[in-house]
Amino acid sequence: NNVNQGTTLCKYSGPEPPKGSGLHRYIFLVYQQSNGEQEYKKTYPDKGSSLSRSKFNLNKFIKQYQCETLIAANFFLTE
Repeated sequence: NNVNQGTTLCKYSGPEPPKGSGLHRYIFLVYQQSNGEQEYKKTYPDKGSSLSRSKFNLNKFIKQYQCETLIAANFFLTE
């Protein structure tokens, strides 16, 4: 139960909504890993990458990695 011993899949990338596009909601979800440590097959883009995090499919990720129990959630709004 020590987050410092975990594996970083990608570094935190702060919000970058397009200027003048109104409020955007950013969500943080923490799931318990039912099978202990898992190996992730996909790499995730770093900030500034041409790959868009808006195309991330949460439902597919949850199913693929058996993230069954949501244990924490938070969100914030920004412009």
